[in-house]
Amino acid sequence: MKAVIYLVSDSYNRWDVEEYGVDKNPMMKEEQVREMIESGLVEFGGHTLHHCDFHVVNEETAKREILENKRELEEKYRISLSSFAYPYGHVTETAKK
Repeated sequence: MKAVIYLVSDSYNRWDVEEYGVDKNPMMKEEQVREMIESGLVEFGGHTLHHCDFHVVNEETAKREILENKRELEEKYRISLSSFAYPYGHVTETAKK
């Protein structure tokens, strides 16, 4: 059984930067993702571009967030994403479309 990690493709440690004034850093470095892919022990899924809340975005934004996240990650890491996790667990009819 593989571990599954859901990646946000265009984000950083926002809460640290906004709350504590630290430098912007990616949540996980590209090298770390590549190592996990090569290990065969980890599967990756999509989690939007910016970790947006589907309760507050329109259908066009939701679609772009999901599809562009998938495209960017598949292109960058040469993998196929087959799963998706809704940010904040907010599943909406708009996002399902």
